[in-house]
Amino acid sequence: MGTKDFAGGTVVRISSGTSAFALASLLGARKERAESFPANLPFVILGGGILWLGWTGFNGGSAFAANGDCGLAIATTYVAAAAAMVMWITVERILDGAPTSIGAMSGAVAGLVNITPCAGFVEPLGALGVGAIGALCCVFAARGLKKLNLVDDSLDCFSLHGVGGFAGAILGGFFDLGDGLIYGGDGLLLAKNLAGAAFGVVYSAAVTAVIFGLMRVVMRMRVSEEQELEGVDINCHSKAAYGKTEGFGEHSHRMTPETAETAPTLLTVPSPRGPRRPSQRSPRKSEHVSSTEKPTEV
Repeated sequence: MGTKDFAGGTVVRISSGTSAFALASLLGARKERAESFPANLPFVILGGGILWLGWTGFNGGSAFAANGDCGLAIATTYVAAAAAMVMWITVERILDGAPTSIGAMSGAVAGLVNITPCAGFVEPLGALGVGAIGALCCVFAARGLKKLNLVDDSLDCFSLHGVGGFAGAILGGFFDLGDGLIYGGDGLLLAKNLAGAAFGVVYSAAVTAVIFGLMRVVMRMRVSEEQELEGVDINCHSKAAYGKTEGFGEHSHRMTPETAETAPTLLTVPSPRGPRRPSQRSPRKSEHVSSTEKPTEV
């Protein structure tokens, strides 16, 4: 089709985001979606940092040599990620009143995705525009999908990878050093990139639906409602990964002082009689204080 995709913006990013959206739509929303929240914010930051580091090899390695193209791809990758992070938390600051750590990491990932298809084709200044504009596309896509409540995308996979990859392909048609519109191009590259990205969306969604249908014939694709309410960790691994937040409602395995001693482990299972109640004991004699007893004066 004549598209320019340096490191897999269509075949990796658009396809993964679109497939995630299609699969989430087919599976349906979680039963207790409203009660869900991030379990470990430090791990979000740690994971985002590791992902950023790994993207150095992902984009830089797509040059297949330690040469100028590799160096350019690494430079534009870092510039775009930083620009997108700043843009995302700026939007949060304006609309919500304060930036968040999850927003910062989401912005960084958005920038990494945006620059992937054009990392070796744009200059660092162009990467600044790709990251900032792409982040705007991703952040408003994420907010819009949450308001529309079309699909239960807990990690904003479609907004970051699907929309981000699509935006990167389009922005490449503007910022490409050779054929971009900003540098005197005739718009042909933009049209080709748009067509290639659109084809990637349709192909990924269709193939995902077919694979889901075939697998559904031979296996169950979703845990039972009871297992979902109790918590998948407790049912699959006999252990609550986050004891204070695992499960919902009457099926909850949340830890309390009364149930902490009887919490299931890898070697034990909950007693069918339920958690032990704390023993009732009479207060010690020394604990009784007579109302008529006066303190001793020293």
